[in-house]
Amino acid sequence: MKSVFSFVFAFFFSTSVYSSTQVFKNFKAEYPNAKSLFKCATCHSQGTDLNAYGQDLHQFNLVFKDIEALDSDGDTFSNLDEITAGTLPGDENSAPGTQP
Repeated sequence: MKSVFSFVFAFFFSTSVYSSTQVFKNFKAEYPNAKSLFKCATCHSQGTDLNAYGQDLHQFNLVFKDIEALDSDGDTFSNLDEITAGTLPGDENSAPGTQP
């Protein structure tokens, strides 16, 4: 029983880590000039909890282009405007003209 639990835990943990790593790679490929956003806080609020941008990205099947026009964090700037400015699209306290 212990080995079955270990296998299931390892499978789901590795799948989750792989998914996050792949999404991170895809973000870097899509927005190569957004180097200040190459960090977990772009999609996550704490630990593995998704922020508003991460939730929208997940809802739109991880297609970045489909959420560029949205304002995930409700700060009046589109996600693309925030990414271009180097601010966090999932944090309402981080907007163009402020420090991310």
